[in-house]
Amino acid sequence: MSEDQLIDLYEIFDLSSAHHYIKEIEIFGLVHLDLKGAPPKIAYLEQLFPALREWGATGLLLEWEDTFPYTRELLSVGSNGPSSSSGAYSGEEARQLLQLAGDSGLAVVPLVQTFGHLEFVLKHDEWRMLREVEAYPSSMCPSHPRALPLVMSLIKQIVEFHPDIQYLHIGADEVWHMGLCPTCVRRTQSNKHGRCQLFLEHVLAVAQFVQDTYPTLRVIMWDDMLRGIDTSILLGELATTAHNRAIPTERLPPLAMIVSTFADRGCHVVSTTNPSTLSKEELSFWCRDTLGTISSNFLSCHPKYNFGRYIELMVWHYQPAEAFQLLPACDVRGLSAELWDKYSNVFTSMWAATAFKGSTGSCQLLPIIQHHVSNHEQWLLVLGQEAGKFQHFRGVALTGWSRYDHYAIMCELLPVSIPSLVMCLKVWLNGSFNYNLHLNTAKSLGYSDTPLLLNPYPRPQPVAQLLSFPGWKVMIGVEWFANYKVKYHSIIGSDQVKTWLNPWQIQNSFTNPMQIESIVPAFTDLLFEMSSLENYLRVHMEELFYSATIDEWFGTQLEPLKIRLRQLKKDAESQALLGARARGYRQEATWRTKEQKGVCHEGGEVVGRKDMSERFTFQTPMERDEISGLKLDEEFRKSLLHIKPFVYALSTSQSAKLCASWLQKLNNAPSRERVIRNAYLVEMCKQAEKQRLSAPFNNPPPAGPLRPLLTPRYAPQETGDSSEWSDATEISEITTREQHSSASPPSYFGDAGNAKANKASRNVLNNKSKPLDQPEDVTFKSKPIESQTQSNHYDEPGDTMPCDHWRVPQHPPGFPGDCHSDCMRLFKQYEEQMASDKAIIARYQQFLNAVLSGQGQSNAQETRESSQKGLKTSEKALKTSEKALQTSDKALQASQKALQASEKKISSMKATIKNLQAQNSALSADRDRYQKSFFAEETKKAAANVNLSQEIATLQEK
Repeated sequence: MSEDQLIDLYEIFDLSSAHHYIKEIEIFGLVHLDLKGAPPKIAYLEQLFPALREWGATGLLLEWEDTFPYTRELLSVGSNGPSSSSGAYSGEEARQLLQLAGDSGLAVVPLVQTFGHLEFVLKHDEWRMLREVEAYPSSMCPSHPRALPLVMSLIKQIVEFHPDIQYLHIGADEVWHMGLCPTCVRRTQSNKHGRCQLFLEHVLAVAQFVQDTYPTLRVIMWDDMLRGIDTSILLGELATTAHNRAIPTERLPPLAMIVSTFADRGCHVVSTTNPSTLSKEELSFWCRDTLGTISSNFLSCHPKYNFGRYIELMVWHYQPAEAFQLLPACDVRGLSAELWDKYSNVFTSMWAATAFKGSTGSCQLLPIIQHHVSNHEQWLLVLGQEAGKFQHFRGVALTGWSRYDHYAIMCELLPVSIPSLVMCLKVWLNGSFNYNLHLNTAKSLGYSDTPLLLNPYPRPQPVAQLLSFPGWKVMIGVEWFANYKVKYHSIIGSDQVKTWLNPWQIQNSFTNPMQIESIVPAFTDLLFEMSSLENYLRVHMEELFYSATIDEWFGTQLEPLKIRLRQLKKDAESQALLGARARGYRQEATWRTKEQKGVCHEGGEVVGRKDMSERFTFQTPMERDEISGLKLDEEFRKSLLHIKPFVYALSTSQSAKLCASWLQKLNNAPSRERVIRNAYLVEMCKQAEKQRLSAPFNNPPPAGPLRPLLTPRYAPQETGDSSEWSDATEISEITTREQHSSASPPSYFGDAGNAKANKASRNVLNNKSKPLDQPEDVTFKSKPIESQTQSNHYDEPGDTMPCDHWRVPQHPPGFPGDCHSDCMRLFKQYEEQMASDKAIIARYQQFLNAVLSGQGQSNAQETRESSQKGLKTSEKALKTSEKALQTSDKALQASQKALQASEKKISSMKATIKNLQAQNSALSADRDRYQKSFFAEETKKAAANVNLSQEIATLQEK
């Protein structure tokens, strides 16, 4: 932290107020990692931690929950347990995480829940008896004899695993159920302050255990459970009912000797100036009422109660400025002026807790940066007014919740929230938000052509293409999904679907095929895009997260949409086959159960029959034995989308068998017949559009290799002239797709999307009754070889949408790729010419040998002369070819030299980067040394001020 930043913090928090003595300056900027949802892989944290330090963070608030590798009696609740669902972390991985944090200069503050939010423990049968309410696993019963030992075991294993920590956060927030079990009810009825005393006694016992076991460790807790407790309770009697015995009054020490009172091991302890006067054992027999009197008399002179001796308070509030209003002290939703007065009377040190994600919705996909920036601005304003009431303001924790509780689905993922985190850190360090800060932060993250939106809603919005922070590919994939959801709900919730494909109509088979046929292509388009989105996100999420996280995210976000969409598509297709029947023709029109059998007449009409359950069942043409048993690759699956209308119209089983045999023949064709095979597919699709079967598909396929397919360049004339026919491979070739697992998603979605790709969707939204065209993503057209890419593989026909919006460059920037490819093409041509010339020479030599052996002597001389001429010509051509080859070799060498030059430049740039990193490290070391010296100077000044104040007070007393 620079000197300027320290000066800004002094001004913001009024740390230099004359009536407060600052005994130490220690401003933390903790980033909260909520590992109970989407715990990142170590490889991702290796990239993230140095970036966090560079962005301004100084530490981590590490909430392990069930991702910590607990052992011994806690084996079942951690990542080593048999029921662990997170997939992280092993003991070695957890140590690597801490090592990475230390190497990046990030202090670690572990967070262990000790009262509420204990679902990860109380969900197990062996700990079920500790629930406050038997049906709810969130809160623990503080009166159970095994409760405190459990908390102690959790703390011991965490602290032993983190040997260098200075702080431990014990949670204690949102204890939803308290004082409800029979034992707790009896305790609340017998004590003075009811449930408040239950909470305070449990938290104080935990804090005392930490201080007794680890004297150098400071305890932090959340503040929300204290907001509704009166100051008099926090400052008053916290003695337990243990050892409630009367003692002689003469054994009481003089009140002037008492310097503090505090609870210790279940009894109230009074500390005196003379420790030998009374021991703790003797004090344990003091009457509770007597101790209360002593405490009240002592507190009348000393406003600070020793509850603050054990605990430092972390005050959290995640709302923006408009909801950050001052509320009455009894309202726990806000931070009132009375609340700050109460806290400053009890606690000497405090922390602030803001949020950069996880506070705007339990199932939020994208963080609303505007909300979080406003929260930080309001915190800066409040702390400028209230932080001076405390002796120490420790710093801020920027919380990033992954779930609202252990059983909730995940909200914003960490990579998706990096822009929000960086923006909030910059606002915190700068002291305010402005346009230049927004612009500079966006540029540092790689936003150039696409702006960094402070509010990502409403969708759709443009999606950035190339960013520069760890995990950006997952972020733009989630933004793509947010755009897709809007498109999905616009179609599924459109008037056309509600009007012509609602559940009642499907149940009663009362639908209009004219309207339904225009809906099906839109469903297909949505399934295509969903498959592309899933393929892209899975690949890039596997780089950052464990498989359990990926499966859960897709299962909660994409799968519900996919199931609904597939069912609607199947219902629409089955209803279209019925052909607008009278109401009640059959009661169930769905393909959910494959066991349903029926009869399909030769005319293609679906005929139902009743079974014992009074349901009509049927068999669609696509379920015919001739077609359903085929195993087709991805190209055939896409082609089948165009052939489906033809398959539906098959009038005889013989036609179905012919179609199936041709599809199987083409599917099994070897790779060397690819072009010919694709020509057959093109012709089959053309015939499918005409709803008829013609040559060559009206005959069985050939047994041997595929012969070139002859198709007309244009319609033949009446004369039947066959000269107008040519090889179909010259005019068409199936366009394949790039397997987009490693590519970037398209730069346009929703309103900014490809008009052709969204044609079917727009027709549904516009309620067009005309049947839609085929999806634009499956095209059959001529295309250069260089643009062909690998095809993708999908689960079933009609459930994918390969995207051709993306292109991967063939050569790295600066590499002379065109020159190299031209040289190689010329080299290949000259090699072919040389081979041809050599063959000519060989034939001439063979003929010359025949002449010399006595054959054709009558023309020997003439033939010899012509042979010599041909030989000379061939030799000249050979020399020309050799020269051309040398030229191509030179060009190839030039391209190789250019490549080597590029590699040298890259190496030079890497060396420059290393030098800059070394310089940066040196500057960081200088900064840390200056900061330490600055802290030492300030500490000396503070001590001098204290001594001066004491001397002034002594002089005043005299």
